[in-house]
Amino acid sequence: AALREAFATLPPSDQRLVALLLEDPPLPYAEISGRLGIPVGSIGPTRRRCLDKLRRYPAVAALISIDTGPADEATAGPG
Repeated sequence: AALREAFATLPPSDQRLVALLLEDPPLPYAEISGRLGIPVGSIGPTRRRCLDKLRRYPAVAALISIDTGPADEATAGPG
């Protein structure tokens, strides 16, 4: 639910990009570029910005914080 909420806050162009990146089977960047009318070279950086926005969304950030809390570190073992 938190991720859906965060996704809804992205601009429509970012939502379309993320949706295409999640296609199964995966779409080649060239096809995504053609569908969205953006350069292939901007797909990766834009993807990164979208994921960063999703991670920073308060409800998602709280879940990430819970997942990486002290208990997880203690059970992770030597790394």
